Amino acid sequence: MKKRVLFIGIGFYDYDLIIQQAIEKLGFEVDYFCETPKTITYTISNHLKIRSISNRIKSKHSILIATKCKENYDFIFVIKGDVITPESLEIIRQKNKTAKTILYLWDSIKRMSNYKKIESYFDTIYSFDRVDALNDNKLKFKPLFYRSEYKRDESNHSFLFDLFFIGWAHSDRATLLQKIASILEEQKLKVKFFIFVGKMSYYISKSIRTVRSMTIRKPISPKAVVKYSTHSRAVLDLAHPLQTGLTMRTIEVLFGINRKLITTNKDIVNYSFYNENNILIINRENLEIPKSFFEKDFIPYPKEFIDSFFIENWVKDFFYEDK
Repeated sequence: MKKRVLFIGIGFYDYDLIIQQAIEKLGFEVDYFCETPKTITYTISNHLKIRSISNRIKSKHSILIATKCKENYDFIFVIKGDVITPESLEIIRQKNKTAKTILYLWDSIKRMSNYKKIESYFDTIYSFDRVDALNDNKLKFKPLFYRSEYKRDESNHSFLFDLFFIGWAHSDRATLLQKIASILEEQKLKVKFFIFVGKMSYYISKSIRTVRSMTIRKPISPKAVVKYSTHSRAVLDLAHPLQTGLTMRTIEVLFGINRKLITTNKDIVNYSFYNENNILIINRENLEIPKSFFEKDFIPYPKEFIDSFFIENWVKDFFYEDK
């Protein structure tokens, strides 16, 4: 009989789906729920920080997950857990007293107000953030993964751009993109930048007005992102100022498609794979991007090392950690 997994994800793009599929490839039966309510009322109240409304919707949605899920799962696997309530986790645990409970923190703890409320419900907790794992001995450090679309040899692909970026508009991204584009264009380098904005931000954000030519209103497919990335000598990673964990883009670029990375994440220097040939760290406050970085070829990493980050290998640790 197949072992059973209750998987509670975050509903971020299609990542929950590919994680579920990777778990199923291991031979498990998976029941999936998204912890984030998908109603317009929740989206607006959460964005406007109307906590009385958003918290009520979260609580109702979490209890619905707890009551709809089955009993006697072998594993309960939660990603992030910043929305699901302690009350619902208590119900789930009571229905599944012998299940192993696993939490994967796909964000920095300082950005997760719910973490301290729910940590006691989990047997094992992983974090994508190296610094958080160092500061909390309950956490096991585990960086993110790259998906199958990025599992290819693109070392000899033709280049149309020198630097590519795609990402949501948050924090200082729009301002940084404008400055970086100017720096590279002065050096006669080609850039291709896409910044995704919501309807409200598109019309009222002052920083967005300056980069309208880069803005998109609908997400680009993973296949298209891979295409743009592989046609670029390097990919830009503008990490959130409050995060130190490596982004998905970092893993996809360095280990999936063998491209150079320009990043604002200073903590990457502490990783074993860091080298100045492949990775350029830039300072948000004092941007310097030498043209010479683009002139040297990418140095590939060992296959055994990069394969460990592939999604189908990445999920194994959660369910076979003793192997």
